Amino acid sequence: MAVGAVLYGLIVLIGLWFFGEVIIRTLFGVDYLAALPLIKVMSLVPLLKSGSFVCVTVILSLNRQKLRVGLQAIVTIVSVIGGFVIIPIFGLYGAVLLYVFIEGLIFFLYTGSVIYLLRGEWK
Repeated sequence: MAVGAVLYGLIVLIGLWFFGEVIIRTLFGVDYLAALPLIKVMSLVPLLKSGSFVCVTVILSLNRQKLRVGLQAIVTIVSVIGGFVIIPIFGLYGAVLLYVFIEGLIFFLYTGSVIYLLRGEWK
């Protein structure tokens, strides 16, 4: 499962990064090409989300639902505060960067939690 999730994330990342212009032009027309820089930044999200999905599966299989909810609460608070601060200053680009940061943060917290839990469970 983990390999498939990472492959999915990498394929989407590479596909959007290198072929985003062709995809936008084909599906939506040239009027939407201005979105390409945002799409390239957001192309990291599927990779981060697929990694988070694998980590959440481990957390839930270890019956640590409260840990997951706690981590999500922390990230939600950071997201809301970050949105109030960053979006008025940087607009759309700030929102995109904040979104990628939030996905990276939740991935980092999930991964760290899984490493901690597995070390504790296996000792």
